[in-house]
Amino acid sequence: LLKEWLVNHPFILSVLDSKGLEFDDVVVAFNLDRSSWKVGDTAETVVLSMLRELYVAITRAKRRVIILVKKGSDTMLDFLSRLSCGLDYHHNSTELFSEFNNSTSADQWLQRANQLFVEERFDVASRCFEKAKSDSMCFWARGRHFGKMKDKKQARYYFIQASEMFHKSSNHERVLDVASDLLEVVSWKENPPQFIRDVIFMESFAKCPHHLRHAIHLKIRMFLDSWDEVSIAEIERHKVVVDRRR
Repeated sequence: LLKEWLVNHPFILSVLDSKGLEFDDVVVAFNLDRSSWKVGDTAETVVLSMLRELYVAITRAKRRVIILVKKGSDTMLDFLSRLSCGLDYHHNSTELFSEFNNSTSADQWLQRANQLFVEERFDVASRCFEKAKSDSMCFWARGRHFGKMKDKKQARYYFIQASEMFHKSSNHERVLDVASDLLEVVSWKENPPQFIRDVIFMESFAKCPHHLRHAIHLKIRMFLDSWDEVSIAEIERHKVVVDRRR
């Protein structure tokens, strides 16, 4: 029952990933007995670490919290009872999970995803977009996540996939937005970046010629070797870096 419920309903995050987020209901799988608590730490440090993690996890909920306790884990039950928080103990999981059996709508996932995207929490945003069935935004968010992680190969892959998806839906401005991100993860030494000459980009560029910032226009012209359209004054004014070999 628990496995089925986890697959169909919740959004699964580590405690670290969940920081700064809020949900109506939260299920906490907290293992008090895990060995990592005890490696190279004093008892006091271990307790403080557990309390910090548990506090962050519990305070993500705006309404209700379920704390899953491993069967036979007397340590965990004893720990929770000492908190004196007025917890209710349930042994009938079917009855308990039926109260939480409300699916989050696609619109709700999309609203949360857009908020996270603006906050530049791209990894979590991509998973929310995936739940919302917004594949193009999911791939764009993943590209930005890998860009932040300095993984240019993965970033470029997801950016290109996203641009193709946006193009299929005739969202030319989004194609150009993704192209702008692509320019940050490609090397001047490429001969030249294929996406700049791609029909998808060129068509979107032609339909929305004023969408991108002027500095981005300059970069694109230089990638295309359109030097007759670029002046030295423009390069200096916008501080566009030009490869020495040019």
